[in-house]
Amino acid sequence: DTAPGIHRVRVRLRAGARELGAFDIAVDVASCTLPAEFAVRTAVSTSQRFMEKIYGARGAAMYRRACELMLDHALNPDDIGRLDLPDIDELERARARGMNSFCLIFWVPQVFDATQHIAHMPSAEAVVTDEFRAKMKALLTPYLEKLRARGLDKLAYIYAFDEQDEKSYAALWKLWRIIQAD
Repeated sequence: DTAPGIHRVRVRLRAGARELGAFDIAVDVASCTLPAEFAVRTAVSTSQRFMEKIYGARGAAMYRRACELMLDHALNPDDIGRLDLPDIDELERARARGMNSFCLIFWVPQVFDATQHIAHMPSAEAVVTDEFRAKMKALLTPYLEKLRARGLDKLAYIYAFDEQDEKSYAALWKLWRIIQAD
């Protein structure tokens, strides 16, 4: 909202009434209009579980503040380690501020260590089973219908299996085909 041009200010450093020093800052503000939707798909991850562990009762509010900060800077607020499906109303609010993608879920079994507040990730080969596929399909199918109804389905992506090595590639390709088929 600042007018284009060079803006100058003098910053004074004080300790109580005593001035410790001063310096000048000049900022050249360009004339531009940011697009309503972000131009680049980003995934800047902030974990709500982590925020709740660090900040306790203030965790949810701190997570929301972190998301607002990302939105202020045209970054998609996200949680690539998300074990629960995101709140659709929160997705709508973020989309209204420019969000253009979000992680639907971290596609791994929910082997969660509450004492550590982390999800332990098994190998891809251990997970790509018919039972896991059925569980994820049952979880995601009704939720995706709600996303479609609000036009959010095309913004969703699934994050799966961080930092796997070559021996997992066959299982990951199998998982990719499962996701596309279902």
